This record gives sequence, C-alpha cells and structure tokens, in this order.
Amino acid sequence: MSMKNIPLLDANNNIFGETTIAEAMQNNDWRRVVRVFLLDEQGRVLLQKRGAHMNAYPGCWDQSAGGHVDVGETDLQAAERELFEEVGVRVSLIEVMTGLRSTIPEDKAISSVYVATIAADTAFVIDHEEVSEVCWVSIEELEAMFAKTPKQFPPLFIEIWHHSRDKILAI
Repeated sequence: MSMKNIPLLDANNNIFGETTIAEAMQNNDWRRVVRVFLLDEQGRVLLQKRGAHMNAYPGCWDQSAGGHVDVGETDLQAAERELFEEVGVRVSLIEVMTGLRSTIPEDKAISSVYVATIAADTAFVIDHEEVSEVCWVSIEELEAMFAKTPKQFPPLFIEIWHHSRDKILAI
C-alpha cells in the first residue's frame, strides 16, 4: 500500500490540498480512487478478497485491484501500481470510465475504472497484507452473489459495477 499523500478534493474532483488516506477516510473527504477489473478469455471477472486486517471492508470481495491515487500520480499510473502491488500483474489497461462520483454518503470516492483481459492461468503474486485470496467468477455468479449476499461486498463496488458493467463487458 502506498504511504504517500493523496489529493484533497472537492465534490467536482478539483484538487485543493493534500491529505492522508486515514485522514480522508476519518473526515469523509472526497478521494480519487481507481478500480481495475481483470477478465479472462471466458469473460469471467477476477475478484479479490480484502485482507482481514484492512481498515475498510475487511474480508469482503472486491474488484480485481484498486486503491487511492497518490499526489502527482495519474489515475492510470495509480491503477497500474495498485494492480501490481495487490496481485503482481503488469498489463495494458483500458480506461472504461472516469469521474464516477459515489452516491454513498459515507464513502465519498470519485472513481476511474479500468479493464484488461488476461489468461485465466495467470500466476498471481498476492500481497497478503491487502488481499487474502483471488478467484474467477462468471458475470452471472457475481451478480447472483450481489443479490444473495450483498454484505460480502463494499457497497461502492456494487455501485461501480452497476454503472460500468456494460462498458466493461463491451471491451
């Protein structure tokens, strides 16, 4: 996990200062976040299970990789960094959407979404501080999990999926 400062944002994604992730979370400040979805040749999505000691949503299933954008970093650079830090993969990412504002009052994130297709047999190198496991699920399985056990996911992950699903799958 990056220990650099992150941009302090207003609701329109304008930077007006710097803060730490911890301070931004505590103060419920707007934060710039990236989300990476890895798909395999069969159209399955890679999920990661957040580590048990994570501050937010420990033990919940989440997108393939993601995290905060550091000061001085582009969204794409952050997405590439997070993907490598969390699951040990370097791959060309395609921007799906940017500037997605959360509607969840207690989770003020402005997200950019990226996608890549990789081989299902890719060897992942997991950062066990942040990720306890990964698994491939079909789109149908993922959406059934959302319906049956929504508390197993961060609410913003579900929201982002619903906003970007069709664009992710079109790539």
